[in-house]
Amino acid sequence: MSWAGCAKPPTPGPAFAAAPEPAPGHARIYVFRVDPQHSLSRVEIGLDGDDRGHLGNDEYVTFEVDPGPHRLDFRQRGLAFASWGWNHQHLVARPGETIYLEISVRISAQPMPSSGGDLEIPGRSGGAASENVFIQRRTPADAIGILADTTLHSE
Repeated sequence: MSWAGCAKPPTPGPAFAAAPEPAPGHARIYVFRVDPQHSLSRVEIGLDGDDRGHLGNDEYVTFEVDPGPHRLDFRQRGLAFASWGWNHQHLVARPGETIYLEISVRISAQPMPSSGGDLEIPGRSGGAASENVFIQRRTPADAIGILADTTLHSE
């Protein structure tokens, strides 16, 4: 397969392995992405206003955090570095808790603010594409089953 003119897929990191329990007085957050429609786009992650990297498809990251309120920001970047989708999640982490968040990127046919035009979508009379980042909190049992097929994000 030739990748001429296309972005190369990242080299996969190590296969999923559960991180240690959070240190006493801390919590752990897993963020993972397993999209059924594979894409080379990446989702950038922010935690409490700090850039914490990005995820490709079938990847996960984990953060140990202090207890209390946190904000996670997710931004999907499409072609030509245009930001096409975004979302955020507020949560309150309790000491000793592990939180699992699944993110996915989906295309909708809703007009996008300042998109400047319509996009031809087969089978539809019109519309503009908008990629949106969806966030779903998962139970530990559901998350572990999904995480089993992921790799740790590595630069």
